[in-house]
Amino acid sequence: MSALLYPSDFVLSACGRQAPEGVPATTAGRCTMCGKPHGIGDEVLPFEPESSFTDYAELAQPGSAWLCTACMGVWNGEFTQTYAKVVVTPEGIFPAAKNDHIAWWLMNPPSTPWMFFLSDQKRQHLVWRTPVNRHSEIFQVRFGNKVLSIRHAMLAKAITAVNEICAALSKTRKGAPFKSPYRSLNRELSDFAHSQLRSDAYQLVEENSEMQGYLHTLLSLTAGEIWALTAVLYAKDPHRPDPVLTPASN
Repeated sequence: MSALLYPSDFVLSACGRQAPEGVPATTAGRCTMCGKPHGIGDEVLPFEPESSFTDYAELAQPGSAWLCTACMGVWNGEFTQTYAKVVVTPEGIFPAAKNDHIAWWLMNPPSTPWMFFLSDQKRQHLVWRTPVNRHSEIFQVRFGNKVLSIRHAMLAKAITAVNEICAALSKTRKGAPFKSPYRSLNRELSDFAHSQLRSDAYQLVEENSEMQGYLHTLLSLTAGEIWALTAVLYAKDPHRPDPVLTPASN
């Protein structure tokens, strides 16, 4: 079994940053944020959050009073604001704020270890509580306080299902073709109607048994896979962006 990858270590390695110096631990324990273990003599730093810190429920080791130095290394404005909508791979840190970039990463997930996180607030701790994905078949995206699970093959099936249902729906009316069988697809997950299928989509399936398999696919999606559709269906030119930081950046 391969060694466990801790997110703060992974991010610092991807951008060529060194963790700050710490003090020798006097007892063995774990980082309160990411849960990384430390032994006696390993460098640690005290966990001293400001009053504005609210992510106590997300701490991996809430009883610990210590941070690993890597978690302290990502506790700054760069990673809570500047680089808070990104994909991280061993090659570097890549932007993932635009639909075109998000869609590309969702449809072309890296086969190497990687992370995908997007803030939904102006300033937000994300790195230390984002899972490190180990493969491309099933992966997780942290979106603010939510962790969204996506099956790559199921997302591809969903796109086919959407296209087939929309093509059939478009034949039933004049005007612009349907792009989605949902009442709303909202990337911020803030619309009450998000992920609700249109009533005429259900009616179409009742009248056309060939559509039943496609409807079943859409009803089998995870919340993360429906969220992924909000980028994939509306991206105009999905493409792989250039990195904003690399291991050679520093």
